[in-house]
Amino acid sequence: ANPNLSEAQQNVPPGFLSPALKLQAPRDAPRRPAPEPGDERTVEPEYERPKGKLHLYWGCSAEVRAGQPRTLDFATATPQELGQFFQARSATQRGTHSTPGRPVWPSRDDTRMIPEQASLVGEHGFSGQGVPDGFRFQIPAAQDLMPPIALRQQPAGGAVNLEWQNLPTARGYFLAAMGSRGSEEMVLWTSSELPDSGFGLIDYQTNGAVDRWLREKVLLPAGSTRCSVPSGVFADRQGAMLRMVAYGSELNVAHPPRPTDPRVAWEPVWAAKVRVKSVAMAMLGDDSGGAMAGRGDSPPPAAEKTPAAEAKDAVKETVKDALRGLFKR
Repeated sequence: ANPNLSEAQQNVPPGFLSPALKLQAPRDAPRRPAPEPGDERTVEPEYERPKGKLHLYWGCSAEVRAGQPRTLDFATATPQELGQFFQARSATQRGTHSTPGRPVWPSRDDTRMIPEQASLVGEHGFSGQGVPDGFRFQIPAAQDLMPPIALRQQPAGGAVNLEWQNLPTARGYFLAAMGSRGSEEMVLWTSSELPDSGFGLIDYQTNGAVDRWLREKVLLPAGSTRCSVPSGVFADRQGAMLRMVAYGSELNVAHPPRPTDPRVAWEPVWAAKVRVKSVAMAMLGDDSGGAMAGRGDSPPPAAEKTPAAEAKDAVKETVKDALRGLFKR
C-alpha cells in the first residue's frame, strides 16, 4: 500500500537475531517493477556470442558414457544450435531484489551477521508505513536454515568420487563443475542424467520444478550421498571449479488463505514466500576438505598464505577470467 516505502521492521524469533531486523530500501537506484503475485516467470539472460568450443558431459559415473561429450563450436554454430545447447532448466521467480520502495535486510544500518546456530523457526512479522496490520506468520522446521554441505572429494584414478552427508530437509541435489582446456575451450560437467548445462539450477527453485526434475533424473534424489565426476572430463582437475546445491522446500502463506474453490475470487491482504537452499563450492579434486560453505558467519582473520593457497587462488582467478571471456551478460 506504499510504493515509496523506505524502511520497515521484521520481528524475528529470538533464536535468529534480536532485536528486530531493520529493512531499508536503497536511496539512489533505478526502480524495478515488482512481479505480480504468483508470477513464476523467469527472465532469460542475454549472452554475447563467445569464441572457441564448449564441451558438455553429464551423469555420475567413473567413466565417460557413450555419446559424450556434446560439443558446441561457436565459430560454426547456428542460432538454433546455440539455443538448444544453452537451453537450461530454471524455475526461479523474479523474487527479492533491492530497489526503491522494497526495503530489504541486511541493510545500511543493520549489517549483523547470522550466528552459527541461528534458526528461522517461529513467528515472523512485518511492520512499516503502508504494511498491512497483522502481517505475521510462522516458519516451521521444514523451512529452517539448512546446514552446510560437508562435501568430501577422493580422487580415484582419473575420476573424482564425491561424498556428502544427507541433509534432513533436502528435496534433492545437483552438482556442476566447469574448467578450461587451453585459452578457448571450456568444459562443463553436471550430475544430471540428461544433458543440461545447469546454468539455472544452482539457485532457489519451486517445489513443483524440483519434483519434476527429480522424475526426469536431472536432480539427485533426497537421500543421495555420493556421485562421481568421470575420468577424462577435466585434464587438470585442479583447474576446475565444483559447485553443489541442496534444495529445501518452499513455503507459501497468505492472508486470507487461498480458497479451495477456484471459482471464488481471492484477494490476499498479504503473502509471503520462503525458500531455502544450501550450497558448497570447491576446486575439483581438492581432498583437503576445503569446500566453501556457510550460513553468513564472520570471515576468519586473515592469515599468511602458503604457496599452495596462493596457487589455488591463482587457479580460481584463471577459471573466473575464462568464464568472463566465454559468457558476457
